[in-house]
This record gives sequence, C-alpha cells and structure tokens, in this order.
Amino acid sequence: MTETSTENRFGLHVLVVVLLAFFAYFPALGNDFAFDDTLASSTTNDGGPDAVIGQSHPPWFFFGQHYWAGEGKNSTLYRPVTILSYAWTHHAVAKHMPEGWTGFPHHLINLLLGAWAAFLVLWMMRDVGVCAMGALLTAALFGVHALHSEVVAGIVGRAELFSFCFGAAGLQALRRSDSHRPFLWLTVWAVLLFFALCSKESAIAWIGFVPCYLAVRSWRANESAGPMLRSHLRRMLSVFIPVLVTFFVLRGFATEGMREDIFYAANPLYHESVTARLLTAIKIWGYAVYKCVAPFSLASIYGLPVLPVVSTATDPGFLAAAALLLTWLAAGLRRPARAPLLFLSVAIFFGFSFITSNVPLAIGTIFGERLYYIPSLGVCMLPALLLERLPRGGRRCIVAICAAWMVANIVVDFQRSAVWKDNQTLVIHDAGAQPRCASLQIKAAAMHRWLQKQPGADEAFHEKEAWRLLRLGRGLDPEYVSGIVTEATFFSQDKKHDEALALLREALKSKRLKISGLEAGIRADLGMLLITEKKQTRAGLDELMAAMRLRPRRLPYRMSVLDHGIGVLAPEVVQSLLVEALEIAPNDVMLGVLQAAFIHEYGERIPENYGHIVKMLQRVFRSVPDEATKQRRYITARVHLGDAYAALNRKDEARRAYEFVVNLTEATAEQKNLAQKGLASLAK
Repeated sequence: MTETSTENRFGLHVLVVVLLAFFAYFPALGNDFAFDDTLASSTTNDGGPDAVIGQSHPPWFFFGQHYWAGEGKNSTLYRPVTILSYAWTHHAVAKHMPEGWTGFPHHLINLLLGAWAAFLVLWMMRDVGVCAMGALLTAALFGVHALHSEVVAGIVGRAELFSFCFGAAGLQALRRSDSHRPFLWLTVWAVLLFFALCSKESAIAWIGFVPCYLAVRSWRANESAGPMLRSHLRRMLSVFIPVLVTFFVLRGFATEGMREDIFYAANPLYHESVTARLLTAIKIWGYAVYKCVAPFSLASIYGLPVLPVVSTATDPGFLAAAALLLTWLAAGLRRPARAPLLFLSVAIFFGFSFITSNVPLAIGTIFGERLYYIPSLGVCMLPALLLERLPRGGRRCIVAICAAWMVANIVVDFQRSAVWKDNQTLVIHDAGAQPRCASLQIKAAAMHRWLQKQPGADEAFHEKEAWRLLRLGRGLDPEYVSGIVTEATFFSQDKKHDEALALLREALKSKRLKISGLEAGIRADLGMLLITEKKQTRAGLDELMAAMRLRPRRLPYRMSVLDHGIGVLAPEVVQSLLVEALEIAPNDVMLGVLQAAFIHEYGERIPENYGHIVKMLQRVFRSVPDEATKQRRYITARVHLGDAYAALNRKDEARRAYEFVVNLTEATAEQKNLAQKGLASLAK
C-alpha cells in the first residue's frame, strides 16, 4: 500500500472517530447546568454571584485560586486551567447568549474535547504500531463509551477531558522532539503536561505512563526498551522536574490554610479502618472494570447502601474483584515485551485509576463514573489485542461484536445526555435508576418538593412523590443525617414545627453527626425555628452561636446571630461579631443594615449617630434592587431610617420611610405597628 493511500485511510479514520464521538453526545448541546456545573456559571449553588467566574480577571489570577474558591468553600483541589476555561467561555460567549442557552457554549467545548480525545486515541494506537482496524476500533469504542457520559455531558467533566487531551497531546510533542527541533517540542510538551496537571491533579499519572508508552513502542518495533529509555531519560527529567516543582509551588500557595472536609455521605471509606477501606476499594475497583465493559446502567451518585463497606476478606464481591484485577495485572506484567499491547492496557487502567481508587488513600468520593474516563481506554484496547491474534473469521466476529456494542453505547449516550439536562431531570431520573441509593432518593424527594411550588405544577403528584421518595431513602439508611434534616424541612414547610424541631434534635443525636458535615446547618435551622416559630429568642441564639462557632467564616450564620441578637445580646458581643463579619465580607450591603441597627439599638441618642444611620441606609438602599428591600431585614431598616430622619427633624423623609412600611404587603404586623407609631409621633 502506498504512503498516500495510508495517509488517506488514516484521514478517513480520523473523520469517522471524530464524528462518532461528537454525534454520540450531540443531545447534550441543549442542556443547562447540572450538579457541580455551577462551577462554570456566574452564580453559586446558593444563587449568589461567583466572584471567580462572574468577574473579569487576568489569566494568572486563576493560578492563585483553589478549585472551589468561587463557591466560597474550603478545598485542597487545584485546577486553575479548568476554571480559567469556564471563565473565558462565560465572558466571551455564555453571558451574551439568550436565557436558557448559557450552557450551550460550555457543552459545545466538551463535545469538541471528546472528539479531540478520540482522535488522540487513534493517533496513540497507530503510533505504537496497532493495525489500522485495531486502532480505529479502539478510538471508536473510546469515543462513544457510555461511561464517559458524565464527563462529556456534564460540564465539570472538562477536568477529565483536559487531563487526557493535554497529556496525550504532550505525547505527540515528545514524539516530534525525536525528529526535529527537540528544544521547541520539549517546551511544548512541558507546557501541555503542566496544563494537564492544572486541569486535574490525577494527571500526575502521565509521568509514570510516558516511559511505559515509550517502552511499548520499542517492543512493538522488536527493539529493546532499555537503551531507548536511557536515551530519553535526560529529556524526561528536564520536563518532569520543572513542571512538578512549578505545579506544587503554585498549588501550595493557592491551597495554603485549606482543608478538605470529606463527609461520610460522600465517602464512608475516609472514616473507616484501613482494612475496611482497602477491602471495599478493591471490590469497587473490580466493579469499575465491569462498568467499563457494560456501561448500560449508569447514575450520577453511587453511595450507601449501593456500595456497602466490606469488613471481611471472605466477602464474595471482594474475592471476585481481587481475582479479576490480579489476573489482568499479572497477565500484563508477566512478559510485557512479548505482549506489549496487553501491558499498555494494564498500564492505562491501573496507572490512571490507582490514585483515585481509594486504595493508596481515601479521596472525596467512594466511586464516580468520571474517574474511569482515562482508565476505560485500557479496556477499549482489548479488542485490538484480539484482532492481532485471531484468524480472519475471528477478526470479523470481533468487529461485529464491537459494532453492536457501540450502537448500544450510543443509545445510552443519547439517553444520558438528555438526563444531564438539569438538576431536576438528572436527580429524579437517577433516583429511579438507582433505587438503592439513599442519597439519590432524598435529593429526588427535595426536588419534587421544589417542583411542587412551580407555576402550573401538579401539586398533588409532586407532594406524593416527595414523601414516597423521602420514606424510601430514610428506610434505606436510617442514620443518613441529610435524610433526617430533609424530613424536618418538609415538616417545617408544612407548618408542623414541633415535628420539625423533634427531627432536628434527633439529627443532633445521630452517631454520624460529626462526620456528616451538617451539624452547623442543623443548629442554624434549629435556632431559626426556635426564634421565629417558638419565640424562644435566647435558646435560638444559643444554637445559632453554636453553628457560627462550627463554621466561623460562614457569613449567613453570623448574619442571623446579628439580625436576631441586636437588642438581646450584650453590646460588646454584637460589636465583636460585627467587626469579624466586616473582616470576612467588607462590602456586604447587609452589614450596613446591621451596623445601622446596632447604632440604633445601642448608640447614644445624639444627632451624630442618627446621621451615621441615615448615611449607611441611604447607601444600602441605593445599592440593592427594589425587590430585595421587601425582605424582613430591609423592612426593619426602613423603620430605623424613619426614626433617624425623625430625630434629625427631617419629617418629610421620615414620613415617606414610615409610609413605605405601612403600605408594604410583605411587612409584618409588628413592623407596621412600629411604622404607624412613628407616623403618629410626627403628627404631634
């Protein structure tokens, strides 16, 4: 076959795998943001502004931020290139899109990256000498693999896509450095490897994979790997050392003082013994191999009791997984020079999944489909290995099986792409697909409660489903603290406050409370119920103060203490809380309201203090939208503003402030009464 025809065939194969990979997830282009996709939007999970994505920053700004900085959470994760891509996409395109289409450019980028990844797999297979059909099959299998749906259809999967694409493109640069301009291509490789690391930390596996890859190329060419690796040692070190040093220095700076809270619901293995962690992790590792082969029943969350903790080495699931993993590993390592492709498949699967397998250490999740995006390539390679060992009839059979498998995966890809449309669709669908996951049932119950309140909703249906799923989730895992809290929330929404208080107190007695990460929120909810519904202000403040001590930088807790504590707590306590709050959020407008309330309650009745109140509240009301001023805190601030105007003998302005409250539907009877008293005093 001529060189031209070979190039034409390769070009055709590139077109096939790229189009397949893009087509498989095409429905995702119409999706919105789901789950952690808020990291890519200009608002946080709480609906507030994301200071990292929503504001314009120079590129180097992102290399000084940890992964969850925009959400205001502590985190030791460091993925600045991923976050930078979200920010640039938002400012360049997304924020200019019509409502409902802001997710489109983010999803388009993910689909293009998925297609690029499929091309890189094709190139890698051809580069190590795999036959044209074997390379095409491997790339096509990888491109449409349904286990990748969370990565491609979910925007935050970009971290995995970048990690692979930059790492594999780096291999291309390394290979080009063998032929010409070595310094240029080694520099390109260094930059791409750095980008891979700054996309997701687990990309560090590329450093171990590169020599394995180079060794396989030598073995496939019937050459010894030793001399080749020694000849590449200097150039590998010249890239690995500066890249790793730079990465860890920047990461250390960005995550200094941060700690990663891994709660029981996310990964119970973090809180189990080393023996239980290893036994369970190995069982789940084997389960991941099964998912790579048969990715037809997928879910966004895997937790208790879907993946129960293994406590004994006689567990059948552990024994089966250990046998499978050891057999594959031993086969690949036994004679790598004689079976280099098998060795490469082992290197890819085990090398890229080891760090996130919970075997070396517990990570932030017990299992996630996204974690096996790159490792699944090791499984996708196996048909190519068989093609080289079977006669023509056997090869045709393998191709036919792979074609059927790809069709089945594309069907799942279409279905999962639609499921990842938004939070409601994803959670409710996956709760049905994963009926033994307590977390999904509880989340779906809360979602039905939210849908029940939407205009035109079938309220009776959503109410029934919410309670059904809640009861199912509570039955699956009675000690699941989030389930107890969700039930308390339901009762509170139904004005059954005694039942809600009882459940919150039950949650505080749970043996999993400390490792749930929810104690502060529970105490805050309990405190607010005691204050607003039971009129037990002092007891409620005690709970709010306890929540604040548990999460000292959680501003809403501190705001609630100040809001309800002014006039109840000692002046010096309130002043100290205000000073600390201003250090946390110096530009928060609500603090202006609370400062004015502090002066109004504790300050001397002198013109200077009333002047401070007027200036603060005028600034507040100039900077907040009209609809926000109908919230309780702002309504009370209007009364304080009227009092200050009246004290300064600015009667017309005082009257307008009081009348605003009197005529406001959202004002409470107490607030209207205070405003009417103010109006009466002006008439004297």
